[in-house]
Amino acid sequence: MAARGSSAELAEPPDATHIDGSMLEGGGQILRNATALAAITGRAVVVSRIRAGRKNPGLSPQHLTGLRLVEAMCHGRLGGGQQRSCRVSLAPGRLLCGQYLADTGTAGSCTLMVQQALPCMLFATTAVPATPDTLLAGNSSGGAAAAPAAQAAQRWSQLDLRGGTDAAFAPPVGYLEHVLLPTLQRLLPASIELDVRLQRRGFYPRGGGKVVARARALAPGEALPPLDITQRGKLTRIRAQAFSAGRVPHSDAQRMASAALEVLQEHLHKEGQRIVYGGVPAGTQGSSRGSEQDSGRSGGHSGSSTAAGSGVSLVQEVVREGNATAMGDGGGLLLVAESNTGRLWGASALWERGVPASSAGRAAAEELAEALASGACVDQWCAGCVGKDIGSACV
Repeated sequence: MAARGSSAELAEPPDATHIDGSMLEGGGQILRNATALAAITGRAVVVSRIRAGRKNPGLSPQHLTGLRLVEAMCHGRLGGGQQRSCRVSLAPGRLLCGQYLADTGTAGSCTLMVQQALPCMLFATTAVPATPDTLLAGNSSGGAAAAPAAQAAQRWSQLDLRGGTDAAFAPPVGYLEHVLLPTLQRLLPASIELDVRLQRRGFYPRGGGKVVARARALAPGEALPPLDITQRGKLTRIRAQAFSAGRVPHSDAQRMASAALEVLQEHLHKEGQRIVYGGVPAGTQGSSRGSEQDSGRSGGHSGSSTAAGSGVSLVQEVVREGNATAMGDGGGLLLVAESNTGRLWGASALWERGVPASSAGRAAAEELAEALASGACVDQWCAGCVGKDIGSACV
């Protein structure tokens, strides 16, 4: 069945909070934050002038799918739920733990949907097992989703997301796995458990990626604590993880990772940092777990995986995605820096046709180097999610 209440003809709630969607950077972030907070607080919201200054104003399939996901999670009513709509309203109901499916039908970012829904999962409450007619999150064309999970009594929610996993203007799914969620897990109460699993990569323009996100909500009466991210510590390790899929040459992924580490070595030398090599011998790429025709992943390592003593360890991993783990042609790079206090910083690059792979790798390295040189305890993406999405929910 189609998602209930997604018609554009629904009357706007009379007591709604009104948000100008063209404020700040005027993109989708203000829409995601406003609707997530509406679901958590139970207060209706109207967002107007959505993406007003963009080339294609209004809701794209990605934004619409995220809205319908939140609508389903809070058993609410969404008004203005159609593509290119510049004004929407959400009258939330009860925010419930459950299992939800959201499919953009495009290469719209799965990671941005996780960021929108994650605060909702943390504050959801349990309910008696639902009937098959329970409100479901649909895709942008109105398709139906899975029924709420049987383990709702244990405060678990699960999102099964379809779309792009490595998309422009959004952090890649690897960033969620290796930077954002580990950071949140250290900051949030031990009762909360977070998990994101990449099942299949999807790229522009077809999408087709699959991501599963799970979270156990706060216990009844439990509140989020103040978030303290002040102990920066000393840099201990930098990982460069690159991949290629489809018709993108494996050598391009290797060039991205190698170029990034070269730039980072230069920055570390300038700062007087000692670089530690060892562990896996250099030049051992290609210790394959399968060929390019296999259904799984194949890959290898070069550089240093672990090393004793002081200094900054550099790690390089290059993976070839197989047919079952990626749909379409794509490639990318994720850089992750770690400190001895558990702080994490990330930067990324996408493979683009016509752009030298080494140039993409160097750009990602410069982004990470800038974040490290700033003295901040998190990077810009983490600051946006922790500070705006989770931090706002703490208030």
